[in-house]
Amino acid sequence: MTNTLFLVALLLLSIDGYAQIKAITEDGRDVLLYIDGTWEFVDSHDTDKKDEESGSMDAQKIINEHCEKKWPTDFEMQAYCREKQVEAAVNFGSKPTDIGKERWNQIRSSCWSQWENDFEMTEYCVSNQIKALRKLR
Repeated sequence: MTNTLFLVALLLLSIDGYAQIKAITEDGRDVLLYIDGTWEFVDSHDTDKKDEESGSMDAQKIINEHCEKKWPTDFEMQAYCREKQVEAAVNFGSKPTDIGKERWNQIRSSCWSQWENDFEMTEYCVSNQIKALRKLR
């Protein structure tokens, strides 16, 4: 699960502004991921302080809140929703080699703005935008 959370957090680097993202490595260490692709290990006390100051995102929290809102009384669907949201976040995380970094960030930011807190729809949007961009070339 921590591996999945780490991957989801890594995927959010270019989503919703330039905030840092708090993640946990497989061995339990806290790490901050930045929009420019850099990262740093921090102790949990420092991370909590930086979270408060910068409004960094917690991918698992976003997913959990989205699924609870969508399925407030159906716990089976909440569990399924969480699984699909994490899967979607992982699927749209890698920048295609034929897409420039600036264009990639633009597509992901636009899709995230349109489908805020819904990784499945964001993944779908990103995929369609990339296909359309390739057709225009």
